[in-house]
Amino acid sequence: MTVVITSTSSDVEEKLLKRRQRRKRRQRRSNKVNKAFRNLKVRVHPLYQYKFSPLSSEADSKITTLRCAISYIHSLAGILSDLKSF
Repeated sequence: MTVVITSTSSDVEEKLLKRRQRRKRRQRRSNKVNKAFRNLKVRVHPLYQYKFSPLSSEADSKITTLRCAISYIHSLAGILSDLKSF
């Protein structure tokens, strides 16, 4: 016995709608992450940005931005620690 499953046009439309909705959600998430990285990059001191990516081709890398931010945070923590010891 062979069973043939056919999709109705409403099934196809529903699948397309769900696919579009997933794509929109994924795009919104991606946009939020990219915006967060842009905001982080703006807040990291330029000297730290240059330290990790002296070449302009590497300047927009997310991992580079994270490394710069981590280094900058450690530096600021060191400054605070020095100030507390006075």
